[in-house]
Amino acid sequence: TDTGASVETRVRSYLDSNCAGCHRPGGTGAAFDTRFDTAIDQQGIINGDVRDVLGISGAKVVVPRDLAKSMLHLRMQSNDPLRRMPPVGRNVV
Repeated sequence: TDTGASVETRVRSYLDSNCAGCHRPGGTGAAFDTRFDTAIDQQGIINGDVRDVLGISGAKVVVPRDLAKSMLHLRMQSNDPLRRMPPVGRNVV
């Protein structure tokens, strides 16, 4: 909620606090790393591969300027228990 911080810092801190428990080396097996201290070009988030594309051709973790193929966005916007992220601890987007 710190509007004085850059958008990148706010997004990266959100991902670290809500996703990095699983999405990190040795975590769930995902090929990306959401820890804040990992350099953005080494996180594997932008155009990063995903294990399950959910039937979406060209899906990646984040596809710049294409929310329809950005799995991070799609899974965070879902309330489907099989798709939503984080999977536990929330019932609303």
